[in-house]
Amino acid sequence: TPPLKPLVGLGYIEEYKALEEGRYAMVVRGLVRAKIEREVESPIYRRAHLTPIENVLETPERMDQLRGQIVALLERSKLLRGDTREEVLSRAREEPVERLVDELSGVLINDPETLEILLAETRVAARAERIIDHLETAITVGLG
Repeated sequence: TPPLKPLVGLGYIEEYKALEEGRYAMVVRGLVRAKIEREVESPIYRRAHLTPIENVLETPERMDQLRGQIVALLERSKLLRGDTREEVLSRAREEPVERLVDELSGVLINDPETLEILLAETRVAARAERIIDHLETAITVGLG
């Protein structure tokens, strides 16, 4: 059994769809980020005692500014298409910024090391700035 990573995201499966080859496409709604304090013995599942990681927010004005930048970049981006595009843009305008950046991290970032860095970052503005950088780069190089 491989060792657990020190940080985890807790959530639930909001929807899923069976794919070919026995795989599934899932939408997971994140609830909280947490630090593993210690693993607990269990005969079937891996279990652990966790401590929630609290988000550090900036002023409401700064959070609105970051949301505006993200929405503007998503509108320019080609990363999202069709119904998904409208759904993501609608949520981007409404959801708390901390949820928005965490959802976009899961959708846009494929590198496990970068995801771990984002998971460990308590400052919502710093996570938002990474997402903004990622979107700007994708647009600039023609991927987004």
